[in-house]
Amino acid sequence: MLDRIRAEGPLAASAFRDPDGPRRGSWWDWAPAKHVLEDLFDCGTLLVHDRVNFERRYDLAERVLPPGVDTSEPTAAEAAAELTLLAARALGVGTAADLADYYRLPSAQARAALAELVAAGLLQQVAVEGWAKAAYLLGGTRVPRRVAHPPVLLSPFDSLVWSRERTERLFGFRYRLEVYVPAGKRVHGYYTMPVLAGGRLVARVDPKHDRQAGRLLLRGLHLEPGADPAEAVAAPAVSRPATPCRPPWPARCALPCPPEESNAKGGERMIPQRKGLASRQAHVDLPEGTVEEEHGRQAFTGRASHLYRTAPPTAWVKVEGPLHPWAFDWNQLAPPDQTDPEGDPLVVLSNRDLTVLVSRRSQPMPFFVRDADGDVVYFVHRGEGLLETDYGPLQFRPGDYLVVPKGTTHRVVPSTDDNFFLLISGDEFVLPDKGLLGHHALFDPGVLETPEPDPHDERGEFRVRVRRRGEVTTFTFPHHPLNVVGWQGDLAPYRLNVADFRPVVSPRYHLPPSVHTTFRCRGFDIATFAPRPFETEPGALRVPFYHSNIDNDELLFYHDGDFFSRKGIDRGMATLHPAGVHHGPQPGAAEGAAAKVMTDEVAVMIECLEPLTVSPEAEKASIAAYATSWARGLGLLDE
Repeated sequence: MLDRIRAEGPLAASAFRDPDGPRRGSWWDWAPAKHVLEDLFDCGTLLVHDRVNFERRYDLAERVLPPGVDTSEPTAAEAAAELTLLAARALGVGTAADLADYYRLPSAQARAALAELVAAGLLQQVAVEGWAKAAYLLGGTRVPRRVAHPPVLLSPFDSLVWSRERTERLFGFRYRLEVYVPAGKRVHGYYTMPVLAGGRLVARVDPKHDRQAGRLLLRGLHLEPGADPAEAVAAPAVSRPATPCRPPWPARCALPCPPEESNAKGGERMIPQRKGLASRQAHVDLPEGTVEEEHGRQAFTGRASHLYRTAPPTAWVKVEGPLHPWAFDWNQLAPPDQTDPEGDPLVVLSNRDLTVLVSRRSQPMPFFVRDADGDVVYFVHRGEGLLETDYGPLQFRPGDYLVVPKGTTHRVVPSTDDNFFLLISGDEFVLPDKGLLGHHALFDPGVLETPEPDPHDERGEFRVRVRRRGEVTTFTFPHHPLNVVGWQGDLAPYRLNVADFRPVVSPRYHLPPSVHTTFRCRGFDIATFAPRPFETEPGALRVPFYHSNIDNDELLFYHDGDFFSRKGIDRGMATLHPAGVHHGPQPGAAEGAAAKVMTDEVAVMIECLEPLTVSPEAEKASIAAYATSWARGLGLLDE
């Protein structure tokens, strides 16, 4: 194995799979080769070069580490000294027992390391008021007069409170997690979390995530003596700075969302201004010879201004660097499940909130799957068949969204050979709040199809693959796992077809993409672009306006029809416009729209807050010329 890696470069465990050997589970199933690679990794001979579809690729350590790195193995004493120094840096101040406990060092090793570090001047021994034992901190540490930072919630497993004895000694704060204490005997609550403010632990709260309502509830608040209640209540609202109170997902803060007139810092919005040559109304009656750009925050729901330019903001002729528009032809992809029934879909894009995969499964799954991390949406681009679930089967056809809740055992049984599924996995998918439009706008909830029970009474060997945190565990049953005879409740798989999606339109105003939101999830939204009438008011824009969508990445998957605002884009292709990069209609789109009465396109849009990472396989299917396609359409570059 080492010889192959030395000769061929980085390799994954799958590269050593015996094609004639027994079939094993996919993804992270540990075959003998995987065990050998991990053993070589543990002893430092191999290191991880990168990951492809979450699978590690290993290479020789000397080819992964940068030049000049000392790779000699430290002695036990050297390792203990370095770990003790790291512990002191993390804890700030601690006794010998505190520093030893941080990395679970044997007490004898820790004492020897402490003596060495004190003698070298790297640590200094100090006395802490109220502590019976000596303490240590980094040499030259300056203790600030005061500590100022926003109040934050701490996890019960945070290093600051991990050692309950040290927490009580340092802050006078007795902290216990009461999850396993009978309800009647709990003092503070079920899953209490400390609140840190101004260098003190000022309170503990008992939070609960109300997923259905999209709120973080405080079931209990317990203040420490002399604590400010405002600091304690504010902590849950500021502890997740990446989670705004408004779109792209529903509010999840403990306090009410800021009123619409407030900006991110809580102040009043600026009064709208109009300077120079500008339209009185966005997207209508643009000044002659200009194009309009929307410069806005929080997708299309935050503060915004409209800039009237004399040239499109997409007319660049060269891009140098990683930030650029992407186009992909995902028809070129060959996911493992296209030819191997045991194979998996192919990851194409991902961030910490979602993963986008392509499946070309041509045969029924010989196993069942259950995602223990979150919900999965299957969008059926091509193909027909059956989605079998715990709750019963759902027939599918092109244009279907199949929403499978977290923890639902299911399998895909196609009845056609040429199939194409776009998989979107996330936390929990919910329907959008339609507000003043009413409950039945976009699509009537009555069109959502849920399954009828179809219990199976079969004996044999049935495998269920459970995916959890990047690993797969296979459970084998002697009976068919889909044996539910009935169900009741409000959580179930369901089907929605794009033909049932009825867009909100205005004949006098070009509405933003956010009005087509179909599903919401933590960190992103899914929207459906379906055929709709063009605007008819003279002077109203009939094509999307230019924008840079500064807070979100935007992915569009093109399912069907004529994509009038994009040249060279066909069915099964996708575009990705990262935050900070302008995009909008390509040259000729407005003229093409003027000759039509209706749009004729169906596309799926994903709008996400965190940047998306393009997988190596997806990058191979990218179209490099797309990044400068606007300039070519304007004649600034040769076709």
